Amino acid sequence: MKREFSLPAGFAGRVCFLAIATFSSIALAPSAHAQIIVQEVVRYIKPKQRPVENILLKNTDDKRSFEVTTDVIREIGSGSPDRTQEPTKDIIIAPPSFIIKPGETKLTRMVLSKPADPNEERIYRVHFRPGKGRTPDADAKPDPQGGVKTQITFVTTTGMLILVAPQNMDPKLTYTRDKDAITFKNDGNVTLDIRRFDNYCFDQEQKDCMDLPGYRLYPGQSWRLEIPGNKPVRYNYSAYEDIRSITVDAQN
Repeated sequence: MKREFSLPAGFAGRVCFLAIATFSSIALAPSAHAQIIVQEVVRYIKPKQRPVENILLKNTDDKRSFEVTTDVIREIGSGSPDRTQEPTKDIIIAPPSFIIKPGETKLTRMVLSKPADPNEERIYRVHFRPGKGRTPDADAKPDPQGGVKTQITFVTTTGMLILVAPQNMDPKLTYTRDKDAITFKNDGNVTLDIRRFDNYCFDQEQKDCMDLPGYRLYPGQSWRLEIPGNKPVRYNYSAYEDIRSITVDAQN
């Protein structure tokens, strides 16, 4: 398990703008960026796995403390236009709210309170929402021209994706191919992570190469990869961190 704290590639968080000013004459100072980041943005709960997991968070702001609140939602129909989300107590975060100091790393617990289903995967999203964080005189500073300099702080809400495997896991990736594309389909009952492949070469001389994108494919969903039919492709993919491979032959 990695113990580094870095914002994962492709991270998408919701940003809220916090600014306070009580004077009519206002000048904007350079903006600051404050974040609460989570060590692992995806967590897999396998069958028979211990239902208690540690979650590490870090406050990257070196001046402000934040009061963090949490919420858990269950996601149904992930990857489809009909996706729905609803609050749930299937997963409990302890403590549900806490103070995290500047530069501090905080340990919280995630408890799966509802056992895994026999054949259906469950998907959850956990949000860690920092409230307004301030230190004395950190946001409002005197301006030489007689006004108040207001610093805008960007505070990012951090999220986690939690996948709970069914008791009877059945990973299955299939494909069809035509002259223009490969269509992958998840015919199993667990989410599959198709791995990105940088500089994939189709020839031994390594002159015909391209980057192959990755994709998270939920059960029942399909993904179309546009690629000429005369190019064979070998993709790695994982099912709950169990790495597998699939070879797609060139179309004759």
